[in-house]
Parts: sequence; structure tokens; C-alpha cells
Amino acid sequence: MKDINLPQVDIFLLAYAVGMLVGHIPFLADGSALLLMALKVVLSVPVCLFVFVIYVTNAARIHRRPVFWSIVLFLVVLFLSVVLSLAWFRNEGEFRAFLIAASLALLVPSLATSCLCFAFMIRRRFRQIA
Repeated sequence: MKDINLPQVDIFLLAYAVGMLVGHIPFLADGSALLLMALKVVLSVPVCLFVFVIYVTNAARIHRRPVFWSIVLFLVVLFLSVVLSLAWFRNEGEFRAFLIAASLALLVPSLATSCLCFAFMIRRRFRQIA
């Protein structure tokens, strides 16, 4: 049995990979799915590192209430993505709203899948505690 105080890096990375793959299923009908996935991986690495630092520093608390903390992390990353999108597309003029909505439409399915997958896997690993 794994220690509840140690971060479960394997589960974190698996949830990220599952979220990236499942979040792109709606885009598979188009030929640009591979390009979108590569772009999304490059853009999501800093956000993933930010979430990983939060996870490592609060692993024991997150393991005790995985669903709650997955929802909190989902909302924090969503807010962070909106702020970054606003800063990135600030000088785009009238296309600003479209660019922000497009980047969030790419982000939300995979982020939600990652958070749900992470909560489910942590709950299964630490079943007697949760």
C-alpha cells in the first residue's frame, strides 16, 4: 500500500495523459486533431507543472478529499487559463472573444476528464481512507 502523504506521480501523469487523449475525441473527425493535440500539449505543460507543484505540496490533503480538490483544481486552472487567454489575446481586437472561447473549448474537455480521472484513481488507491 502506498503512503497517503506521498504524491502519486504515476496517477497524476496517467490522468493527464487520459485527459489529453479523451479530450480530443471530438476533434478526431477533422484532420487537424494531431496538430491541435501537439499545440495543446505545448501550451498545457506550464499549467500542468503549476498544478503538479500544488499537488506535491498538498498531497495528503488532496488524497483525503480527492473529488473536492479535483473540482477546486479544475476551477483554479480554468480561471488561470481565462486570465492567460485574456493576456495573450489582449491586442487581437474584435477576434479576442473568439480566440478566448476557442482556447477554452480546447481546454475544458481534457481538463475535466483529467480531474475526474485523477479523483477516481486516487479514490481507488486509498479506498479505506476516503
